[in-house]
Amino acid sequence: MHPRIREFLSARQFADYVCLGQGPFYGLACETALKITEMSASDAQSFHTLEFRHGPKAIVSPETLVIFLLSERGYDAECDVLEEIKSLGGNHFHAHHPGG
Repeated sequence: MHPRIREFLSARQFADYVCLGQGPFYGLACETALKITEMSASDAQSFHTLEFRHGPKAIVSPETLVIFLLSERGYDAECDVLEEIKSLGGNHFHAHHPGG
């Protein structure tokens, strides 16, 4: 595990995990949620990023970690969702590969 990720996770306890991805990253978000559930015996859910703001975001709290897999095509709209999560007090971790 990357040292920055280890440091981020060791300083916090999460009750809920949400993995968000759009387009080709949605499948990866689903697999990430499955792996979190398998490895930590915690509940993890996956959603299309832009659909998350229409109802599911109600689960966001300071005990929620929202993992964003940001796409190049939808980057600006997805970052708007990320800002909404921050305003709700949720924690976030995002991955983005410019040009990829």
